[in-house]
Amino acid sequence: MSSKRSGGRSAGALRLGIALLSGGRALGTRADRRRAAAMADRLYPGLLTVVGGRTLFPQTTGSEICFSVADDPDAVVRLRTDASTHAPDFALVEALTLGRAEADGLRALRSTFEDAGLPVVGLRTSLGDPWVAAQLTDDTVTAALERIGVSAREWARHRESFAPRGAGHLSLSVRVVNPAVAEHLPDAGPDLPTVMRLSHPELLAALGAHRHVVATYPVHDGIADTSAATVYLSRSREDAEIFGRKVRDAAAEWLRTAAPGAVVGTTANVWRLEPGRVDRITGHVRFTYDAAADAHGRRFDHVVAVVADPDGDRVSDFRIV
Repeated sequence: MSSKRSGGRSAGALRLGIALLSGGRALGTRADRRRAAAMADRLYPGLLTVVGGRTLFPQTTGSEICFSVADDPDAVVRLRTDASTHAPDFALVEALTLGRAEADGLRALRSTFEDAGLPVVGLRTSLGDPWVAAQLTDDTVTAALERIGVSAREWARHRESFAPRGAGHLSLSVRVVNPAVAEHLPDAGPDLPTVMRLSHPELLAALGAHRHVVATYPVHDGIADTSAATVYLSRSREDAEIFGRKVRDAAAEWLRTAAPGAVVGTTANVWRLEPGRVDRITGHVRFTYDAAADAHGRRFDHVVAVVADPDGDRVSDFRIV
């Protein structure tokens, strides 16, 4: 992978963009697109094509114009420009360099995971927190998580080469979606660069609408500690609310006998998978003996440990911690 890292040094400002700000307006991107396209035709005839644009309001008064690159279908060039004083030539030159480096990083990321049989189907952030497709059952989850951990450790070592200098990545998360879901994801369009397609909002929304497993690894100095992984089930907000109500109601009913006078609060946000299982998750329901506890749980200083299935049905006895 050393050849792919050769372009990584120039990615130091990758996510910083080329921001040239003044007090101009932020009403659409049409004029900025025209100016950016004219600059691209002058500096790189036939190489760059405008494929998107967005206003940066309210963060700034400018626009971000995106180009595809004729000789690299993975690369996207992001040029940030002001609505009244457009970007100078060097900004596009630098943006092209960064876009090529990012594409090298994407290919390295995909190679790392796909060589382990884990196709990359989405990216939550550029070159970070990939979505992969894998079938997780009680019979396969242990081996699959081992493969994911090895790939995460390998990618964490190389990620720094393609990330902003000094970014200081503290963790790496891999989100695992069922292959059947991956087969029916919306396509942002074959003409868009791969980086844009894998991080398209509609694609990420479709992925996040389904329950999926997340494996998160702490990272120190580019080394992912796979022994300290947190593996949990993530779900849509509506699904999480239904699950939370079901678990809280069951805990409240149990506490009426186990701890008379207890008041149930909220459920924990993270529900971890039981080792070697995908049909059992563990978490906590907060409660208090103080009936005056506020709705935000500032006095809910006790918890009930819960083991449930993904739908919220209890599968073992409650336990007060």
